[in-house]
Order: sequence, then C-alpha cells, then structure tokens
Amino acid sequence: MKAVRKDLSMAAWIQWVILIPIYVFFFFNVAHGYPTHAQVIAEFLPSVVTIVALDVNGNPRSSGSGFFLNASGDIGTSHHVLEGCARARVITPGGERGTILEIVKSDPRVDLVVARTSLRNTQPLGLGDGERLAPGDQVICLGNPAGSGATVTRGVIHSISETEGIRLIQISAAVSAGSSGGPVLNAEGKVIGVAVAFLSQGKDLNFAIPIDYLKTLKSVNLTLEELPPATTRFEAALSDGELTELFLTPKARGPGTVYFRNGRTLLCDRAWKDRNTIFLVVHGKDVAIGYEESMIDMERSFVTSP
Repeated sequence: MKAVRKDLSMAAWIQWVILIPIYVFFFFNVAHGYPTHAQVIAEFLPSVVTIVALDVNGNPRSSGSGFFLNASGDIGTSHHVLEGCARARVITPGGERGTILEIVKSDPRVDLVVARTSLRNTQPLGLGDGERLAPGDQVICLGNPAGSGATVTRGVIHSISETEGIRLIQISAAVSAGSSGGPVLNAEGKVIGVAVAFLSQGKDLNFAIPIDYLKTLKSVNLTLEELPPATTRFEAALSDGELTELFLTPKARGPGTVYFRNGRTLLCDRAWKDRNTIFLVVHGKDVAIGYEESMIDMERSFVTSP
C-alpha cells in the first residue's frame, strides 16, 4: 500500500508540474486582460475596414486599412492611403460598403487623417495612451494586407524612437502592404498606434505612429482631391543589411544619377543628406543606403545635374 501511495503521489506531482504553467499562463492573461484570438476577431475586427482608393476613372490605385473612431462612421487611417485619389470605397469585414465623403482632420507630416464615411451605427475602437508605452509591451496589429481580408498579427514593442521631432514605435507584429492605416492595439484592446511603414528586407522592421498624434489632428474639411501630398516620407538607413536609423525625408531629392569619386555610378529614386552622410534609395529598392559625402562627386551629382 505504501508503494501504491508513493506512485500516486508521484503521479499527482507530475500532473501539477504540467498543469501549473498552464494555469499561470491562463490566469496571467485573464488578469492582465490580454485578449485571445477569438476575442480579437469577435470584438475588434468589426471595427477595422478595407479602404480602396480610386482614380478619376474609378479604377483602384491603392488599398489600405482604417478603423472606426465613433458611431458616426468616422475612420482613422494613413494619409498616404488616400493621397492622390479621386474617390475611395470603405468595406467592413461584414461586407457593408460605403464611401469616404470628406477629410475632416489631417496632418501630412505624421501621415495621418480622419475621414468621414457614409456608414453609420459603426463600432468604434477605444483609444489608449501613446505616451505610456515601453519596449516589451504586447501589441496586436489589425489590417487588410493586399486586400486579402482582415488579419490579426501579434508581437511586442521593440523600441520607441524619435526622428525630427516625431515619435515612432517599432514593433515585431507583422505589417505588410495593405495594412497601412490599421490599428495597433495594446494588451487591453486599446489603440496605441497606427501602422505606417514596414521594410520587406528586414525581420521585425515594422513601424507605427503613436495614437496621440491622431487625437490632436487639426480640422481641415477637405475633399479627397484637395488632400495635399505628404510632406514627409519614412526612409530607412541600412548598413550591411542591418537597420541603423529611420528617417523622415521632408526635402528628399528626386530621381537622378549619383557619381562616385571612384568612377562608379548609381541611379537613385530619392536622395537626401544628413550631416556628412548621403542617403540614397537605389533604383529598384525600397530602402536607403548611406554613403559618406566624401565618396560622392557632390557637384556633378546634385549641384549641376538637372
């Protein structure tokens, strides 16, 4: 009997060793309000929309994501999703369709707009605090990559940086084409950022603008065709394939040939200078590479060239 009790005690002990981590994980997530995948789909995805931007002929020119801010159909999204379009459709996960009527708030410098849609009785997302963020915080990204339908990705905040006076949140949760303008939620399901950029060459190189910028946008009341072009673009500086810094390029130079002092030439789509470094977006690439100014024939490349 003693041997039997010993075996039972051992079995019970093994059972507890297996179950305790499960209980801890379960109760930790419940206590901290971290939503399950099913909860995200049921509670938050109905508030996320697909945006299809159309040209003057009614043809699609780009797509992105957005999210409802109130019950009256206003949405938040990225400025570049709507820039240059004549009209735009809005589609909910449930298949309801509407149009964007006007831009009510905007700031091209931080790539954000608030747009009024024809939809009503919409389900808004709660807004969190973009100032109370820290590396390691759990995040959830909601969006419509490549118009493939609403998706959910999870990750953490890698870092919070500031460039030219604008704060950016780097996250590991995947952001891809069509996800721009989608909400980034914290563990409590509150929006703490808006997805704005990603680098296809780098893992975990995804970025969001803190939600505080959306809260403080100025009123503009513009039609879609009156929406001004963005005054800044997000560009990345890489060295040996590693991200060294993310830049805003308000005065980036357009396409042209860059002449190096060693005789090499490069065709670039955009170029800008920061201190003694020249950053080039090489033709056919979507990231920038930095070169020392002394390596480039500056006058031939940027002064006398057309």
